[in-house]
Amino acid sequence: MPYTMNISASDYPIKSVKVYKSKAEIVRTFKLELKSDQNKIEIVNLPSDVVRDSVRVSGLANARLYDVVCTIRTSRDAEDTVLESIRLLQVKKAELEGQKNVRQAEADLLVSWAKGVTAEHVAYGDMPAFLRNFVSQGKDNLDAVTNISEEIITIDRQIQSLKDEKELRKGSTNAKVVVVIGAQGQQSVSFDLTYAVTNASWSPTYELHASMEVGQPTTLHYRAQVTQSTGEDWVDAPLTLSVTGTGGISHTIPTLLPLKIRPAFKPVGGNQFSAPPPFGLSMARSNAPQPAVFGQSSNLFGTPAAPQAPSAGLFGSAAHPTQAFGASGGRDKAVPASRSEAELQEYVDINPFGDDIPSEPSKPTTVASESPLSISFAIEGQTTIPTDGLKHQVPIAILPVGVEFSHIAVPRIRPAVYIQCRVTNTSEYRWLAGNVSVILEGNHVSSVYIQGVSVGKSFDCTLGVDSAMKVNYEKKSVVSKTAERSFAEQISIATCTTKVTISNSHKYDVPRLLVRECLPLSSPDQEVKVVLKSPAELADAKDKEEVEVRDGLKVMWSPVVDGKGGEKDGMFEWRSSVKAGGEIILDANWEVRTPNGKWVEYSDPQWAQ
Repeated sequence: MPYTMNISASDYPIKSVKVYKSKAEIVRTFKLELKSDQNKIEIVNLPSDVVRDSVRVSGLANARLYDVVCTIRTSRDAEDTVLESIRLLQVKKAELEGQKNVRQAEADLLVSWAKGVTAEHVAYGDMPAFLRNFVSQGKDNLDAVTNISEEIITIDRQIQSLKDEKELRKGSTNAKVVVVIGAQGQQSVSFDLTYAVTNASWSPTYELHASMEVGQPTTLHYRAQVTQSTGEDWVDAPLTLSVTGTGGISHTIPTLLPLKIRPAFKPVGGNQFSAPPPFGLSMARSNAPQPAVFGQSSNLFGTPAAPQAPSAGLFGSAAHPTQAFGASGGRDKAVPASRSEAELQEYVDINPFGDDIPSEPSKPTTVASESPLSISFAIEGQTTIPTDGLKHQVPIAILPVGVEFSHIAVPRIRPAVYIQCRVTNTSEYRWLAGNVSVILEGNHVSSVYIQGVSVGKSFDCTLGVDSAMKVNYEKKSVVSKTAERSFAEQISIATCTTKVTISNSHKYDVPRLLVRECLPLSSPDQEVKVVLKSPAELADAKDKEEVEVRDGLKVMWSPVVDGKGGEKDGMFEWRSSVKAGGEIILDANWEVRTPNGKWVEYSDPQWAQ
């Protein structure tokens, strides 16, 4: 029979804790005295959330490992140690209360007997001795009752403390690991027990400490919010946080499938256009005759598209009757080829593997180890994380960052100037996705969630409204008509003007001011046309091109983000600076041309915001 010993995991120190996004790996060190031959070691009070297949033993040196078995008791069989401790304390309290009742009954009996004492029972000369004995007995009894009452109060406090602990404590420790180790003789052994647990996670969080004073550094405080409800406290444990590129999901290498070519569908009824290919793909082609599919000079999968005619800007001054905003030119649309032109079509899946291809692992500030699939970084010193299910903040690093302040106004919606901070990742590691609390001049002003910022990239956060910048927004329109003629359509022309005035009452210059504005869009049927008159330089500007209106004042089409904005949506922005105590005036003018008598509703959805 092997020598058996029963030990509690909580009595042995934690060597390390590595926390992943949804689990943790714990390593405990056990130092034991083994007997000769086999030793059966039962390690109890391990987390009930232990992953059984993850349990392993290492570091046995000369000893031999025979077996490792992990079992988890069900809630019906498990014994709650906290409830058991409360039960034992309640039994002790009941015993003390019984002793107190006996002592109180003894005191009552002593007093009752003393009241009935007369000269017949105690001679006058024995009275002093009787009284001394009575007082001494009464004092001993009173001291005993007082001591018992103190013990009862102490037990009540212990019971309440255990109840509070149970209320805060999350998880249970109903798992047991049995390790069978063989030794050639009596010897000391130290081994590590490693096991993974669920109900543990971490997420990054940040604090951006910024100041608008010249020369003051801006820093990003990188922290981790660690949460665990495994049932065991991590006390004074070396903590490591890990990020895996696969997110803990098993992946298989995708299989490359052949690209198939097959005849296009020819609809019944003589329609010359072939049906659209499956999977929602649009196969645009030129109407020019095509050579054979496998001809010497042709492309296997169709001929090149016809060249496109040059196009002026949407808001160009040379108006074309079919173009929005008075623009000229346009793009030629390719017509689907008929079956007679080409008997075959190619069907290609744009993204056959979906979106589950893991992205490049992000890099933390302090790297402990790095591999193609994971990156880990260690927390300096030792950390204690109780099993309470609460978020505990653990500092990781303080990073210097690049920062650029801008003043941005959208006066059409609100007459205010906002302060925006653009933070650039100047560290050597990628910032993980998380919430950023912005602290400006020691005050919390806003919060922003970032999706992850690569090295050299940046994110924007709004700090609030600059009360020292005043905005005045004026708009007006005047309607006129063209002269009525026999063979020409009469046109109604609405001349619209906006005027934005921004003043700076700061004692310093505002070097970067952006004012966002938009123009109305022409109607889909092109009966309503919009022509930009001022700033005239913007009408011929290209995307991402800044054009100068006057000294220090520039205008450009707004950047296109996620397919929105820019010239196609009529969005543009002024860019300038404002001197201390100065102001700037921005004027825009455009015409809305409609056929006379056609009712037009000028809708501005901005005011609904």
